[in-house]
Amino acid sequence: MSLIQPAGASGLSELEIRLVRRCAEDMPNEPLALISLANLLGEQEPTREEAIAVASKAVDVARKSDRFVRLALCALARAYSR
Repeated sequence: MSLIQPAGASGLSELEIRLVRRCAEDMPNEPLALISLANLLGEQEPTREEAIAVASKAVDVARKSDRFVRLALCALARAYSR
């Protein structure tokens, strides 16, 4: 039996979202944490605007650190297109 139960059509649970959000909050200068959160939030309609904001921040962080810039830009494009 799984401790994480699906929530909604996307199969994401509130616990998964909280864990990824916490990871991004704990590592605000890590582009991958922000990219992961943006991708996760972009899968659900109610959090789409937040996904765009997080993806934009991921692009800024990625550019400053010169790491994962393309991946961050892809996350931003994905957030806008969903």
